[in-house]
Amino acid sequence: TISIPEQITNNIEYIKSFEFEGKTVTVTWKSDKTTSISNFGIVKQGYNDELVKLTATFTCEEETFTKVYEVIVPAIPVEVRFEKSLKEIEIPAEVSGNIDLLTSFYDEEMKATWVSSHPAIISNTGVYSSPKEHTIVTLTVKLEVGGNTMEKTYEVKTFADPKTVDVNHHL
Repeated sequence: TISIPEQITNNIEYIKSFEFEGKTVTVTWKSDKTTSISNFGIVKQGYNDELVKLTATFTCEEETFTKVYEVIVPAIPVEVRFEKSLKEIEIPAEVSGNIDLLTSFYDEEMKATWVSSHPAIISNTGVYSSPKEHTIVTLTVKLEVGGNTMEKTYEVKTFADPKTVDVNHHL
């Protein structure tokens, strides 16, 4: 008998044939959800758990028998989704112009909101205004997907525009 685990996260190496009572039995496989498990056994996790029916057709000489196996391909863990989305964010250490604060990602269900510690210098949408003095701005991104949230902060140095520096303040 062929056994298939109830839950699968790695590719499956389908059995293609075996010997039974001195005869060769060939097996062909078909998945009802090829985006989760291909007919070749390639497993791809999505954003939701997926119940997949794998149909094995056994053929020996003139006889054919079919068996359906139900398998769950679990969703990508939310921590992995957060990690992948964070890798898409590129915040420079020093800023002297507008910056791109991502609000959408390759993971289309992932959403982001930004909060700036100094919105008059770097707004919550990344619009830059030169400060009167060098300032470190903290940008906090809040990622949300499927009711789960996480936050990460970035510190960015901003520099005063030489034309707006108070010369008397530095004397």
